[in-house]
Amino acid sequence: MSPRDLLWSHSLVPYGVAGLPPAVSRRVLNALTLGREVHESPLLGKIGRHWCEVCLRHDLAAYGEPYWHRSHLLPGVTTCHLHGTALLHVAPGRLVRAPIHRAVSYWIRGELPDELTGQPLRMPISWRLEHQIARWSASALKERRGLPAAILPADELHRVFGPVLLRHVGCTSDLTSTWPPTTLRILSVVAARHLAKAGGATQLEIFF
Repeated sequence: MSPRDLLWSHSLVPYGVAGLPPAVSRRVLNALTLGREVHESPLLGKIGRHWCEVCLRHDLAAYGEPYWHRSHLLPGVTTCHLHGTALLHVAPGRLVRAPIHRAVSYWIRGELPDELTGQPLRMPISWRLEHQIARWSASALKERRGLPAAILPADELHRVFGPVLLRHVGCTSDLTSTWPPTTLRILSVVAARHLAKAGGATQLEIFF
């Protein structure tokens, strides 16, 4: 396996660069392929130890042990994009804001999901919005630059998602220009589609 294949298939790098302009994405990828650190910051929001019970059972049946799925570790992802189930996390759920060079080999203390006892992740937004974030985030791992370019203002994102999810994602500033680019695009796409369908509904109207 080439270094480039390793980055795309077994790290969080594809997500981190999916929201970057093509020229910047190529520069970051080339630097990482050569083993150099990159200082594009921030490229990743908060990532944590999350897993899906359905995926865990499937992995045990198919392989004899589970593994950490990249799509479950991504910023703001609280449901499995395949099964729609709430992801489990280790309480109190330590979320790490990781630079992109650390995300190349993101090891989680050598533990596997079946060795841990977790609690469901709960966010004060509808399951539909949570699942849309999970699906777009998973696609960012596969489609290198397949994300729409929509960017919403910070106040619109706060109105749809509220401060709890945005803190969970790692977007705590009022300036969207300082937020991780891929995360910002995904939140903007999901929020814009919601607002278009809901006719400008406020955050309170999409709570459970």
